[in-house]
Amino acid sequence: MLFSLLFACIEGLVFEDKETGSGGGDDTGIEDIDDTETGDTGGDDTGGDDTGGDDTGEEPEGTTLTWEVEGDYAASAFSLVHIEFPLADGENFAMGAIWADAEAAATVSLEITEDPEDFYQELAPGLFLAAFLGALHEDDGDNRWEGDEGFTAVSPEFAIFLDGAIPPELLNAGLHNGWNAVLFEGESFSIGDPEAMPLPIALTETLTLAGTVDDTIEHDDRVVALPATIFAGRPVSSLMADVALPGDGTWSVTLDGAPPDDHFVDIDGDGVDEAVEFPVGYVDGDQSGGFNADADTVVSLACVDGRPIGGWWLAPPRDVVQLLSIQSAGYSLGWLPVLLAEDDGVIVGDEEAQSAVLSTACLFSD
Repeated sequence: MLFSLLFACIEGLVFEDKETGSGGGDDTGIEDIDDTETGDTGGDDTGGDDTGGDDTGEEPEGTTLTWEVEGDYAASAFSLVHIEFPLADGENFAMGAIWADAEAAATVSLEITEDPEDFYQELAPGLFLAAFLGALHEDDGDNRWEGDEGFTAVSPEFAIFLDGAIPPELLNAGLHNGWNAVLFEGESFSIGDPEAMPLPIALTETLTLAGTVDDTIEHDDRVVALPATIFAGRPVSSLMADVALPGDGTWSVTLDGAPPDDHFVDIDGDGVDEAVEFPVGYVDGDQSGGFNADADTVVSLACVDGRPIGGWWLAPPRDVVQLLSIQSAGYSLGWLPVLLAEDDGVIVGDEEAQSAVLSTACLFSD
């Protein structure tokens, strides 16, 4: 677990949570400052006593935490989210309270004037930690996170505040009392700059699925993107793509933007809404130039190595830890090409997305 990566040198100690406060509120000891003021704020009032010393790593005087946003942050807002650190085997990171909110910008800077004591967790006798993640979320214009607003970006680096007697091994690794930027990488971690933490926006808004047709498909057939909800017997109000075959032995459909609301379903029961669209060949029975479930005949799916391909829209989750997990696995939000394999889906790359065969032999497995 990630906790053990950071504190493997502290062996034989019993870890327990220190009682934490609720956080948030108007008096947070944080100020959203102009993005030109990204340096040391200085001053003697740092919001907490110096618990350091020669062997603990002294806390810098005054701190500004800064995130560099990478991507389009329109219609977003920024939140600094407390993360409950796993302190025992079997525990995982968990999203806590929002400590601060701010307007989204290319550079987001927060001046910290108080120690985050309400969020302390006791790592060892005399050593406390508070961990946070900077994140962007959907916003209705009030620059505050609401429970129904999904997170669209999260920094891969934790903003971690340490307070107490830090073991020499961690001091030598670059950790110190006060604010640290920490990136976990597999079985190790690296130290970043808390005044220059990355905040990448990874959202794929358009996906084109394409390939060839075999001789079981007539050239005057059409291709439509049908959502998984239709196959589950739930009608939808509109479809995302419906095109004629070009007649040259190829096919393609493009999924552009978020699917309509009635295309979404919580497939895994994990609170993350998803939509899957499958390219389907059909005979236009009523010659209407569009799919009509009552008059048209579905004849095929598109397969790669015998497995149907689809476009999977992963909506911004409402839990920032879920987004961190998605990002850590190397995936983005939005559209992803996926192959069905038995009862599960396998995310694939552009090569598979562009080489599916539209054929009457391509079917859903039982």
